[in-house]
Amino acid sequence: LLDDIGAQAGAADRSRSVAATLIADIKRNDIMRLSGSPELGGLNESMVVIGNELRDIAARCTSTAWCLWNHLCTFHHFAGLLGPAHTEFFQGIVERREWVCFPAGASTQVSSEKQGEETLLTGVAAFGSGARYAEWAGVAFMEPGHSTPRLTVADLRDPRVRIEATW
Repeated sequence: LLDDIGAQAGAADRSRSVAATLIADIKRNDIMRLSGSPELGGLNESMVVIGNELRDIAARCTSTAWCLWNHLCTFHHFAGLLGPAHTEFFQGIVERREWVCFPAGASTQVSSEKQGEETLLTGVAAFGSGARYAEWAGVAFMEPGHSTPRLTVADLRDPRVRIEATW
């Protein structure tokens, strides 16, 4: 993929978007599985191996490397935070080579409201590198009656989710 990544780097910087065909190729590649544990179907690679892969990608397109790094570290983070009770969910993400992101930058304000057995999240989550390529986002939100944020993973394919077309 390195030649393809390099070939689209200028266009990625100009358009602020990694080519859809390249994203599809990345999602088919085992690089998507580097940070997952074997129990999840991941490759359980070390930070050194992941860093070396990203170094090679960054030399060709820093934007692609940044978005991919965000996926690899946030996937590992979410799996650790949500734990073994969500093993099957995370196995599915690895198996399908889906992308995750973590929009929780400055100005993020997400709240929740219970609707029967479901929780409706509303608000804005900011600075989710790779969100345009992701199927899932870790969302920190405030729940009424709680003083500390909660975390969930939200499906970005839901038609009620809107993602800004910028980095």
